[in-house]
Amino acid sequence: MKNLFFVFGLLTSYTFFAQSIEGVVYDENNNTPVIFASVYTTQETGVITNQEGGFKITIGNLSETDSIIISSLGYKKSVFGLNQLRSSDTIFLKEQKEMLSDVVISANKLSANEIIQRFIDSIGQRHHIQPTQFKVFKRIHQQLNPLAFEIELKRSSEFSRKKRKLFNDKVEKYFANIKNQKTNTYEDILYKAYYNVDSTGVDYKKATKLVNVNRDNSTENIQKNIFKELLSALDTSSTFKVKTVLFPIDDSLSREEFVKAKDSLKKDTLQNQYAKNNTIKKLTQSIANSQLIKDREYYKFTLTDTKVFDDEVVYQISFVPDHRKAIYKGKFFINAEDFGLMRLDYKLIDGEKESGMNMKFLLGIKQEINKSEYQIIYQRKNNGIYYPKYYRAKKNNYVYFDRKITFKENTDDRRNRIKLKLNLHIENNSTTEVEYLFMSADKIDQNKIKFNTEDYVFKEQIDKYNPEIWKEYNIIQATEGIKNYKY
Repeated sequence: MKNLFFVFGLLTSYTFFAQSIEGVVYDENNNTPVIFASVYTTQETGVITNQEGGFKITIGNLSETDSIIISSLGYKKSVFGLNQLRSSDTIFLKEQKEMLSDVVISANKLSANEIIQRFIDSIGQRHHIQPTQFKVFKRIHQQLNPLAFEIELKRSSEFSRKKRKLFNDKVEKYFANIKNQKTNTYEDILYKAYYNVDSTGVDYKKATKLVNVNRDNSTENIQKNIFKELLSALDTSSTFKVKTVLFPIDDSLSREEFVKAKDSLKKDTLQNQYAKNNTIKKLTQSIANSQLIKDREYYKFTLTDTKVFDDEVVYQISFVPDHRKAIYKGKFFINAEDFGLMRLDYKLIDGEKESGMNMKFLLGIKQEINKSEYQIIYQRKNNGIYYPKYYRAKKNNYVYFDRKITFKENTDDRRNRIKLKLNLHIENNSTTEVEYLFMSADKIDQNKIKFNTEDYVFKEQIDKYNPEIWKEYNIIQATEGIKNYKY
C-alpha cells in the first residue's frame, strides 16, 4: 500500500537544526509532477512547485507546533507536522473526488457564460486592490537558437582578396559552431514593488544572471561578433559610423569598444524605477481590459468540470475560438461561492501570431511571436480580495534580419576615409519565459513610502548554479536545467 508520502534519500532524521525542506510533489495515481501547487506553512510563508513539481521552503523560523500544507486544484489538501518531513522528500497528493453536494447542486444551475459574467461583475470587488507592498521574485529564462546566417563583404580597397577571404572564413567557421546550438540564460531577481493604481515603484534588492558569455547566440551578439571581426581585420584604432539604409546603428564604433563591453559584462545593473503599465496592474485593476475579457464574445465557453481547492468548489470553464478574431484556448478556474478568479491557463492556438511586424521586403526585417502560453494564480486573503500569487508567460519569438550595412570612418578627410559595405542575413528563434512569484502582499500608506529611484543593484553574473546564493529566500525552486547548467 502506497503511503501518502515517500521519503527517498537515506538522510538523517529531521531535526529543528534544518533551515529548509525541499522535495518533489507527484500525483499519486500516475506519478506525474504536480506543478504550481501551493506549499505553505501555518505562519503563512510559502512557495509554489516549479514545472518539475519541485519546491524548497525555509523553516528556520518555525516551531514544533507549526505545519507545512500542500494543496493544488483537484487534490486533497495534505498537512504535515515538521517532525514528519525530512530535508528532502517525495510527496504524493491524492485526487479529490468527492464534492460538497449542496454547493455542486447550486453550481450546476449556472451556464458557463453566466459564470464568466458573474466573474466579470465581481472583478471590482474581488480583484481591485488598495496600495500594496509586494515582495516579488522574478525569473527570466531565455533560450536562443540561431537558424540561418549569411554575410557578404563587398569589395574594398581596404581589403585585399586574401584578407577578405580570411574574414569570410572566420565568420563561416563562427556560424558553423553556433548554428542550431541552443543556449540558455537565467536571471533571478528579487525586489519590492510599491503598488498603487497610477504607478508601481520597483525597489531592487538582489539579482543574479546565470550565463555562459562564450555561448551567447542572440541576434544582437552575433551582429556584435561580426563587427568585431571586421574591425579587427582592418587593424585600425579609428572609430566608425555604422548605418543600415535609413537607420543609424552606432556613431562611434571601434575595436576598443568591444574590449570595454566585455569588461562591463559583470557590472550589469538594475536601477530602481516607477512603472505605469506593469504586471501587477495587469493582474489586478486592469483584468477587465485584458484581451481575453474584451474579446469574450469571440469564444465558446463550456463548463467542463468542478474541482475542489482548500475545501471550496471551483468551476473549470474551458474556452476555444468561436470567431476568426479569437486566437487563444484555455481554462478559467472560478470560485463557486464568490466568483473570484483563482487560476487562468491559456495559450496561443497553432497557426496564430500574437504580435509582430513583417517588413521583410521593404526594410529586410521580420519579427513575430508565434507561440505563447500563460498561467496566472491568485490567492484569496482574509479580507476576501484575490491577490496575484504567481504569473508565468512563455513566448517564442522569430527574428529575420537581412540588411545592407555601411561602415564609414570618422575623419575630416572624406575622400580618403575607410568605407565598407556588407550584406548581413540572420534568422534566429528565441524562447523567453518569465515567472513572477509574489512572496508577500501587505497594505501600505502610499504617502509613507521611502523609495529612491537613484538606487540600484548589481546583477551578479555566475556561470554555474550555486544554491548558497538564494538559500535564505522562499523563491521558485531551481529546475534541473539550472542545477546542471552548462550553456
